Amino acid sequence: MSRDQSKTLLEKVQTFFELGDTNPDVVEKIYQDGNIVKVEYNHQIFEHPIEHLPFSIDQVKTYIVVIDWDGYKNIESPGYFPKIANISGINIFTESYLIDSSITRYKNLEELRLYGAYAQDNRPLIPSSFTELTKLREITIDGSALLQDEISRLCELPQLEYLKLYIDLPSQPDFSGMSNIKQLIICDFNLSSFPMSIFNLTTLEHLDLSSCCINKLPTGFENLSELTKLILTRNKIDSVDQSIGKLDKLTHLDLSNNQLQKLPPTLSALTQLEFLNVSNNRLNELPKKIGNLTNLIECNFSNNELTRLPRSMCNLRYLQHLDVTDNYIKFIPDCFKIYDNLTIELRGNENIHDRRFNLDKGFESKLTEIYNRESTEHVEE
Repeated sequence: MSRDQSKTLLEKVQTFFELGDTNPDVVEKIYQDGNIVKVEYNHQIFEHPIEHLPFSIDQVKTYIVVIDWDGYKNIESPGYFPKIANISGINIFTESYLIDSSITRYKNLEELRLYGAYAQDNRPLIPSSFTELTKLREITIDGSALLQDEISRLCELPQLEYLKLYIDLPSQPDFSGMSNIKQLIICDFNLSSFPMSIFNLTTLEHLDLSSCCINKLPTGFENLSELTKLILTRNKIDSVDQSIGKLDKLTHLDLSNNQLQKLPPTLSALTQLEFLNVSNNRLNELPKKIGNLTNLIECNFSNNELTRLPRSMCNLRYLQHLDVTDNYIKFIPDCFKIYDNLTIELRGNENIHDRRFNLDKGFESKLTEIYNRESTEHVEE
């Protein structure tokens, strides 16, 4: 075994910082935490996650975390980073950082996360050279704003699969060029209308547009044939287009905290759905054929204006949790009593009394027996 092979990973990292182009005087601490070697270097932490020790340090895939650049505002970063060719990820937590052309030296960069990213001196947050990072798969940006030109640069990244934006955008941002995108998260921004370009993202599997002030869901969902998770909570949506029923692979749907008064009948076509949350809306009825969603495991209908549950819900044999808290429900289908693993949250339905239901002691939410047969006469067929 060679001398290099006999070294521990920690020794290899120490050797690298002693012999590399980084000034060893600025290395504050090197330590190993399980299978991760961490190097604290001024306001940076270098993490080296390794399961099988490499023969040389330049084979290590490195993840850089910049904790704080306060006091280093005149330093062009990441040009200040050690010149490690295999850097695969960078996290930056700062309000004084701007991406510059030096980032293009990291040809193997796969993940980039910017927190507190604010453009300065009329310089773009995403420079034109950014398109040279052709291996980037995941980007998170939390900061001020992106212009359409900068979004277009993101669209040119051929491997981009995961994009999370907590940042101001144009009123109708164009994401059309993202040919491999799987996850798109845009939160806490006043979009007002649903970005129509999203319907061009045919590879999309996870879409989250929470807290974007969207008021309607337009037609076009049939184009998102790979979508499995759709989160649209905390908007102002008052209607849902029928095309949502074309999402054949959807397993998770969250429309909570909106202004919905009804759900489209086509919702019943989402037969792969396992999680449904429409709480905190204005619903006074549910689709009659909601029982077609036979794979449902969890439903949340709380804080609506429901007075009854469709009889078809008796078909939901895999249902484990049903929340109808704070509605106006009078009767529950008695068929639910045969489902031993089902928990029903009933609190806040003033017209349901204990004389109709025998609830487990100490667990008001656990419905174990329904014995008043006349209730079935009032249940919607």
